[in-house]
Amino acid sequence: MLASSGPMFFAALVLQAVIGLALGFIVRLVFAAVQTAGSLIDLFGGFEPGPGV
Repeated sequence: MLASSGPMFFAALVLQAVIGLALGFIVRLVFAAVQTAGSLIDLFGGFEPGPGV
C-alpha cells in the first residue's frame, strides 16, 4: 500500500510509529521479566552478595 496523498502519508507514518512503539514496549517488558526472574533465582539460590558488600 503506497500512500500518495499528504494526509494518507501522515496517517501511515503515525500508524508505523505507534506499531513500533508498541513492539518496543513489549520487548522491553519481556527483557524486564527475564531480568527479574534471574534476580529472583540469584536471590533464592544464594548467589547474590549481601547489601553491605
